[in-house]
Amino acid sequence: MCFSAGVSFGASAVIGVISVVSFKKATDSSHAVLAGIPLFFAIQQAIEGFLWLSLQNPAFGYLYPPSTYAFLALALVVWPTMIPLMAMLPEPDARRKKILRLLMAAGLLVSLFHLFCLAYYGASASAQQHHIRYEFHFPNELLYISSVIYFVPALIPPFVSSHGSVRWIGVGLIVSYVFSWLFFHYQIISVWCFFATIISIIALYAIMQLNKQRSGPANETSPARLNN
Repeated sequence: MCFSAGVSFGASAVIGVISVVSFKKATDSSHAVLAGIPLFFAIQQAIEGFLWLSLQNPAFGYLYPPSTYAFLALALVVWPTMIPLMAMLPEPDARRKKILRLLMAAGLLVSLFHLFCLAYYGASASAQQHHIRYEFHFPNELLYISSVIYFVPALIPPFVSSHGSVRWIGVGLIVSYVFSWLFFHYQIISVWCFFATIISIIALYAIMQLNKQRSGPANETSPARLNN
């Protein structure tokens, strides 16, 4: 998150509240990963808050390695698998579900690729102009591969979903990424997460819409049952 440790911790608290509401609203087990999106962002923002502390105060320097790698592991290892799984679980259409399974398999490969790169080549973080810039020490060819393959499982799956509310998550992700790339290119990973609250609200909205779709048929048949 931009600006400071306080802003990151504050954002984590706000998104944490959204996370609690999301899990309470997620009455179907297939919505669990969708409800986990706000929790994902809440944890990520808290981690970046600790990273800010380590960058701004030498007394917290011991927090630098774990917070750097924990943040990047969530962004590069967890997210590419989490997003296709989120879209796949509540999907009722068999054809779309098959496509989402393929995207989840691709996401797992992307996650393993980034896990290897982070473990073998490493990464670092620095505070620049009130933002955190993450530097990957990967070879250039692997950086290029990462930039190409990451967005396939991280952005496409919501648009495969037959649920319009899930597709809005994809819209939120793309808009936030394009904005971050255009105006904060060198701190894109940190700034992109600035939109975590908005995306978390969209995720909560998606859960509420999915609940309405589940209860709709029951509500439509209930008058007939009363007449019987």
